[in-house]
Amino acid sequence: LGTKKNNIKIFPSNQNKNWGVIALIGNDASKSIIKFSEITGGSNKLYNNIYLKGMLSIHWAKNIRIENVKFHNNNIGDDVLNVVNSEIEIDNSLFEKCHMDCIDFDNSTGLIKNTKLYLAGNDLLDFMESNVKIQKTNLISAKDKCVSSGEKSFIKILETYFIDCNIGIASKDESIVNLSKSKFLNNKDNFSTYRKNFTYSSEGLIDEEI
Repeated sequence: LGTKKNNIKIFPSNQNKNWGVIALIGNDASKSIIKFSEITGGSNKLYNNIYLKGMLSIHWAKNIRIENVKFHNNNIGDDVLNVVNSEIEIDNSLFEKCHMDCIDFDNSTGLIKNTKLYLAGNDLLDFMESNVKIQKTNLISAKDKCVSSGEKSFIKILETYFIDCNIGIASKDESIVNLSKSKFLNNKDNFSTYRKNFTYSSEGLIDEEI
């Protein structure tokens, strides 16, 4: 735990080399808190036959909290944050200059609020078989999607901005995105629904409440 006046900073000792990952794995990691920190320059790693593809990787852990943390510049690896079979709350944090996806949820639940995600090489938020609420968050500049919801995910989005993405929201493979009080600016396409994985019976749904 850092403090507002004394942040914890994790960065490469050699600017030409990336370090590996921060991994929270299993029930013993549950209730972990990362607060008032800056994390940059991580990558990915294979650990005990588990592929940890995020600079911060969370597997099989509950009640994880991230608050007032800045993540940026994972120059190697798929994700800045990868959440797998876990439960997490993210508040008042920043994810920027993400090599591929900024945050990737796999079979997980969570809340993202008062947070900014900016500049992704792929998606800002990617969901698979997950149930997540997004509130008062700014999603800015992705080469692909601001939000990609797939494989029967349920995503509730409120009071959120979608800006400068190729696609604002993509909902696929029986996923449901419930959207309200949000704004879209300068995206190539605001919405896209389709079936990608043919083991699912239909495309996704975007339910916009006016």
